[in-house]
Amino acid sequence: MSESHNRRSIRLKGFDYSQDGLYCITICTFDWQETLGQSLDGQMHISPFGTCVLQAWSSIPLHFPRVRLREFVLMPNHLHGIIELGSAYDVGARHDVPLPASSESFGQSTPGTIPTIVRLFKSGVTKAVNETRNTPGERFWQRNYHEHIIRDKQDYMYIAEKIRTNPQTWEEDQFFAP
Repeated sequence: MSESHNRRSIRLKGFDYSQDGLYCITICTFDWQETLGQSLDGQMHISPFGTCVLQAWSSIPLHFPRVRLREFVLMPNHLHGIIELGSAYDVGARHDVPLPASSESFGQSTPGTIPTIVRLFKSGVTKAVNETRNTPGERFWQRNYHEHIIRDKQDYMYIAEKIRTNPQTWEEDQFFAP
């Protein structure tokens, strides 16, 4: 069987990824290649491929109006970013309603959900990078990504601080995932 037939979703089963909230996303380069830049003395020095990633990340809200980007860091072989869908701090009964019939399921794409945002971001970066290195079809990212649904302010504060300090802790903590 091909790889695509053996894939299983690593997303939280039954969770509606179009739901307003904060999500920490970690995306790693293929084979953890350090193509996004170098971390020297606690500072990131961005490569041309890293610049392409930064441009694509910052343009996400242009394509998804419900998205607000929060903390973000680019590291030599991965990125961490917090994406806010809708108004994350609204409180109300709508957070307790059942999942809509159109919620994301494996193999299907639902506009405006975290999986769709990440998929389009990754494919856009891959296309741009492959055009600059003239290698169509070459992989740039690992197959999947890590996500963490941020549940409360304390969780947010912890993750935001880890993202801000990731360049300073690169040598000890090269693959931080919340």
